[in-house]
Amino acid sequence: MKNVTIIGASHGIGAAVTAAFHARGDQVTAVARNPGGLNDLAARHPGIATLAGDATDPAVASTLLRDLPDIVVLAAGAPAANTPFHQLDWDTFSQNWQGDTRMAFNLLKAAVLQPMKPGAVVIVISSGAAINGSPISGGYGGAKRMQLFLAGYAQKEAQRAGRDTRFFALAPAEIMAQTEFGLAAAQAYGVYNGTTTERFLGGAGFTSEADLGSTLA
Repeated sequence: MKNVTIIGASHGIGAAVTAAFHARGDQVTAVARNPGGLNDLAARHPGIATLAGDATDPAVASTLLRDLPDIVVLAAGAPAANTPFHQLDWDTFSQNWQGDTRMAFNLLKAAVLQPMKPGAVVIVISSGAAINGSPISGGYGGAKRMQLFLAGYAQKEAQRAGRDTRFFALAPAEIMAQTEFGLAAAQAYGVYNGTTTERFLGGAGFTSEADLGSTLA
């Protein structure tokens, strides 16, 4: 049995990952900003621990690592703008840098600086937009790309320090249309491309968040 901490556990990918690890018999700590969402999650999966906290706060990341989890999954993130960049102001364009990238920065920095359990694994859920871009997602693709870089930087620093902590960033190649954010993106791309959501997904494909959760577990 592993001690698993999942950040952004109350919905979407985070909820699927939580369900998968809980079903495997691991001790799961579910973290999210919304206490109501965590209460609903705990009702569906009796036995998980919950903690309300904002991962953009560096103190939250440090606190989560004090229990020396075996596996940490960062699945939290801000929604993409779903609007072409030239129609955005800078604050809206950069919201994923202030959310997704900032959370990854806080978590990975803490995981490098604080003692971790031998063989601990830290996983950041990035996006295929980090590889291919996303022309109607504002700064989302760039923010997710930086998550990939940060995971690589953290791995190098752990190796330089002689530690065996492993860092990964996963970039699902297809839209996860079963999540709230994924469906919104698919709908926006359907409009952007002058087609329907269904036809867009038929061409682009989509990944189930449940499949991703099972893969991680």
